[in-house]
Amino acid sequence: MDFLLRSLRSFAANPPSKEAGGTPTLPATTMSAPTVSAHIGHCLLFFLRSLRSFAANPFPRASAAAAILAAAALAGCDAPPGKPKPESKWQPATAITDFATLYNQNCLACHGAGAVVSASISMDTPTYLSVVPRDVLVAATAHGIARSAMPAFSTAAGGPLTDAQIEILADGILAKKPAASASALPPYSAALGNPSAGASAFAVACASCHGAGGTGGDKAGSVVNPSYLALVSDQYLRSIVIAGRPELGCPDFASRTHGRALTGDEISDVTAWLVSNRKNEFGEPLVPATPPQP
Repeated sequence: MDFLLRSLRSFAANPPSKEAGGTPTLPATTMSAPTVSAHIGHCLLFFLRSLRSFAANPFPRASAAAAILAAAALAGCDAPPGKPKPESKWQPATAITDFATLYNQNCLACHGAGAVVSASISMDTPTYLSVVPRDVLVAATAHGIARSAMPAFSTAAGGPLTDAQIEILADGILAKKPAASASALPPYSAALGNPSAGASAFAVACASCHGAGGTGGDKAGSVVNPSYLALVSDQYLRSIVIAGRPELGCPDFASRTHGRALTGDEISDVTAWLVSNRKNEFGEPLVPATPPQP
């Protein structure tokens, strides 16, 4: 910038001469300085041509005004209108490390966030975050969940996310985990319980919203619809029994019955009863109605 200002002062004191083609040439003092970059040179040449009238009769004030105008214009030559900002420049998807961007692009449509309600369990459900292990989140994101609508996101499995990006997602999701829970938490996963006992527990804890037999009520829809049960895993059903869907008004295990929380056995039993309602195209159960005998 100092070099440009010296050049402009030299121009004001010693106007450039014209060659045969009418193109102004800079004084020798200017040409002896280091070479100006191409885009600044174009800007300077433009203003030299615009100021030819001053060169013919250079008044001190006019020269000063021209120098100020040219300096101001040259200062903006490196940021012309439409030039993208650094944060707006394209980058490959694998270079994204911002949690919010990764979540919005890959998770929001199915799992929602905040006021955005989506089809699957929300990744900011407090009870769910309190029970789900971090390695489960990483594995489910990387490899998907078999026989469900959860796809694999790892590049090794044909997905769009690197291992580092999956780690960022898991850490960002668990950053919303509550510091403590008011109730003793059941295990995230466990063996299926007794479907018959589960039907009784469901009638007490869930039927007031989902209707008798889970076919739907005044407050909530069916939880035994074949299409729904075909889309979700056994573990997903257990996660819903434990964590609920607060964004839809469905309480967690600690609030489903008045005065007490569902026990671990009751959670396993209700899950087993839900699983037992899976049916094939002929309406036949896909699993035994009772647990297999040892």
